[in-house]
Amino acid sequence: MNARQIILALVFFLPFFVFPFGTSFFEIPKVIGVEVGVEALLLVSLFSNHLKKLKSWVVLPFILLFLLTFSTLIINPDFKLFFGNIFRLQGVFLVWHLIVFAILSSQINVMKLNGFFYFLFLSMLLTLALIGFIFGATLNGRAVGTLGEPNSLAAVAIFFFTCVFFRNRWKYWIVSLIVCLELILLSGSRSGLFAFFVTIIYIILSQNLLLEVKKTSIIGFLLIVASLSFPFIEGGGWFENRAEIWQTAYHAGWSSPIYGNGFGNVQSSLAKSAKQLNNNVQYQIVDSSHNIFLDFWVQGGILGVLLFLWILIISVYHFLASDNRFMLALLIGLIYALCFNPLSVAVLVMFWYVLGQGLFKPSET
Repeated sequence: MNARQIILALVFFLPFFVFPFGTSFFEIPKVIGVEVGVEALLLVSLFSNHLKKLKSWVVLPFILLFLLTFSTLIINPDFKLFFGNIFRLQGVFLVWHLIVFAILSSQINVMKLNGFFYFLFLSMLLTLALIGFIFGATLNGRAVGTLGEPNSLAAVAIFFFTCVFFRNRWKYWIVSLIVCLELILLSGSRSGLFAFFVTIIYIILSQNLLLEVKKTSIIGFLLIVASLSFPFIEGGGWFENRAEIWQTAYHAGWSSPIYGNGFGNVQSSLAKSAKQLNNNVQYQIVDSSHNIFLDFWVQGGILGVLLFLWILIISVYHFLASDNRFMLALLIGLIYALCFNPLSVAVLVMFWYVLGQGLFKPSET
């Protein structure tokens, strides 16, 4: 198995990987699959010339992020931080694998598949979601498919749809649009629906050759920023009120604002902060800030947020420089989804792969 095949499997086939045993049938098998896959990719890369192409200045923020996660693990020597919550296993160990994956996959483009294959992935996702919906869904009637979580199902559907459009926009995109909408509706994901609309707006604008890619991307990112006000405007109920969780996460980060509370330590940090604020989060099990930036703030403090923004800015800059509207569309959809939900590791793998593709000014795809 070569590096390209391993990356292809992790990005496109991981969402379908389910093993019906253990604490979590959906997430734990995917996390183990990612870790085994990345370790195999590292071994393959060590015996090829792949690593010789890496530039030190490009991987610097990744190295610094690794050192930050390692140092916080030493400062907070808790075995739970290493592997993370038992239901998600998104601790320091997984972060290390995602860092390595982004670097090693940075110069291998697995996105050059025919649009039919992406359409096939999307159709498979819908079929499995329908089967799961018929034989069992969440307590509030939301489909989870093979992702185990409704919002993750919607995020993967948007990812596949975007791939279909840019790879074969005329032959499959209308049917794919319908399939994607069906998946989002089955999942009942409002954030997924908004992410879909933002992605569609960006796609429409990106096809206007009179509008520069920089202006189009600015509009896309501004829509994401503007949407962050929705939870506060909308309010929410007692259970998993997103605005309340965000406020709790913001407060939790200030307990260790420089280097954070440790990666994999979100759940206990939020619980402690919720008790101090005396809000409803203290009576719930919340293991994520429901926002990737707040997760970095809680876990890595100012240093963690700055390193994450550094990596993100490098990728966006290179996509803009190469007029890579395809990758920008994928990135905008993924960021939107990650700004509102704790998502599956399958979505995180897609996100870190796209970030990695932005490290070396990829050619237009």
